[in-house]
Amino acid sequence: IKSTAKSAIFSRDIFTAIRAVKISREKIALFAVDFIALNLAYLASYLLRYHSGLFSQTVAPEFRHLFIPSLVVSSGWMVIFLLRGMYRTLYGQGTVDIFFNVAKASIVGIFIIFLVTIDLRRPLSPSRVVSMSCGGFIVIFAGCGRTIIRQVQRRLLAKGIGLRNALIVGFNERAKSFLRQIQNVPDVGYKVCGFLNGAVDD
Repeated sequence: IKSTAKSAIFSRDIFTAIRAVKISREKIALFAVDFIALNLAYLASYLLRYHSGLFSQTVAPEFRHLFIPSLVVSSGWMVIFLLRGMYRTLYGQGTVDIFFNVAKASIVGIFIIFLVTIDLRRPLSPSRVVSMSCGGFIVIFAGCGRTIIRQVQRRLLAKGIGLRNALIVGFNERAKSFLRQIQNVPDVGYKVCGFLNGAVDD
């Protein structure tokens, strides 16, 4: 009964996270980039395990036979990303923020993998080491992919494309200072249309 309750709570959390994600071009780009990055990380882990010479030689399965497992693993990682809030907008995030968020989500994913595949007799088996390296590859590929999206986003925002309309509550020196900050940093993504008790002068 407890297992069923936990599964129901987990499913409800996933459903809530999915409902919180509003589909936009940015979200579609993030999903696509993450999907590609996660499969590249899976491929890099495969090459590290069977073709790097760092581990004991075993018969390497043909990668085409790992196509379905790769899709399943990638989907699992994307669920973890979703639950970690990784599909919120990238507006206002810097490169360090992007990589840091991906790293945090990767640590959570690796921890889950370790719990699921726990083996006290061989805590650092080749498979576990490869799983850890997969997390590192995910940070590299997903971080780079998201950084590219953010750079494209910044260029579009600098041209006035994709700005979100906003209103500033109040009309005092603090509000004016906030307006100047937004105008000086267009990649924040806001276009101030006015104040609630006054219009913005052109």
